[in-house]
Amino acid sequence: MFRGENPKLLILFQMIGARDVVAAAVARLLAHPARIMPVLGTNNLSCIAKLDAACAITFDRERWFEVFESANGCEVP
Repeated sequence: MFRGENPKLLILFQMIGARDVVAAAVARLLAHPARIMPVLGTNNLSCIAKLDAACAITFDRERWFEVFESANGCEVP
């Protein structure tokens, strides 16, 4: 997901307005149906700013599963 080797996944992130893969990944965790609360251990201000961008990204359920399928390389039955 983070190496940029999956062009379809990068296109999906662009479609939701994510400029940073890490922010998109955190936004996806925040949109998880189980209400996951990621713990992000950093004191680096530039990293914190990127993670703050995750709060501006929204995933609807359909897009959430599109990212899941693209990242895993298989469809959800």
